Amino acid sequence: MGLNFINGKVRQVMPTSPSTPDTRILVFMIFLLFVQFSGVFD
Repeated sequence: MGLNFINGKVRQVMPTSPSTPDTRILVFMIFLLFVQFSGVFD
């Protein structure tokens, strides 16, 4: 899982650029989940 995959997922969840704090928090939480999963699989 690379950054391209994460960026694709982020764009899938939010087609537009993050403008509200809620979307930024959502992206941050998704990013943390990916970091945790890659840590487990590594």
